[in-house]
Amino acid sequence: MRLGAHERAEADLREALELSPKDRRLRAWLGLALLRLGREEQALSEFESSLDRPEPALAPVFLERGELHVRLGRIPAAQSDFRMAFMLAPRSPEGLKARDRLGSLA
Repeated sequence: MRLGAHERAEADLREALELSPKDRRLRAWLGLALLRLGREEQALSEFESSLDRPEPALAPVFLERGELHVRLGRIPAAQSDFRMAFMLAPRSPEGLKARDRLGSLA
């Protein structure tokens, strides 16, 4: 059986986490892989354990989690994540998209 890109990413990230279980960035990217696989609750769990100390490199993850919150009808949580993505990387494509999404939810 051939694995797709997201399945491979999940497997690789889980393997990397065995070596560095406290690496928040690995957990954040695992959350993104799980989200792409449609495993939203697992993705949220990984996001929660990885986004406790925001940093600019995690702006795309805040943006994606915000989009997930919108799909789940959790608008205040989405707004918070979009705000954080914009604050972390205001000039990046993710930051600009987060700003736009904030405006669309107002």
